Amino acid sequence: MLTDRLETIKILEDNVILNTECSKSTTKNPETCQSQNPAADPSSPDTGSIAVETLDWSDRDNELYNKKWDYVIGADIIYIESSFADLLSTMRQLRTDHLILSCRLRYAKDHKFIKRAKEYFDVEKLFYDGNRDIYIYKFTSAMK
Repeated sequence: MLTDRLETIKILEDNVILNTECSKSTTKNPETCQSQNPAADPSSPDTGSIAVETLDWSDRDNELYNKKWDYVIGADIIYIESSFADLLSTMRQLRTDHLILSCRLRYAKDHKFIKRAKEYFDVEKLFYDGNRDIYIYKFTSAMK
C-alpha cells in the first residue's frame, strides 16, 4: 500500500506503473502499459499487488487507520511544520509495530519534530548517511 495526498495521488499511481515490471516493456506510456502491468493483478507471483490510496493526515476517519500494518515506512515527510501535529496524530493512530521514517533534518523545526515525537514514541536512530545527510529512524509506541 502506497499513500499520498489527494493532490499528488495521480503522480504516485503513474510512478507505480513506471517502476514495476511494466517499465521493462518497450511501451513507456503509463496508460498503455497499465493493462500489461503485472502489479495490477493481485495474483501475479512476480510483483504482488501494489495499491495506491489517498491519506490525508488531518482526516481521522480514514479506513486505513482500522487495518493492522506489518510495516509503515515514510520517506522525506518531515518538512512542513504546519503538518507536524497531523503527522504525529497519524503516526499514533496507525496500527503497526514497525514505523520507519527516512528523512533529512534540514532545519531546527525538523529536529523539534523528532523531539516532539519522543513524547509518544521510543525513537531509535537506525542509520545516518553523512554524505547525503539522511537519517533513518524507528518509532515504537511508548504508550505515553
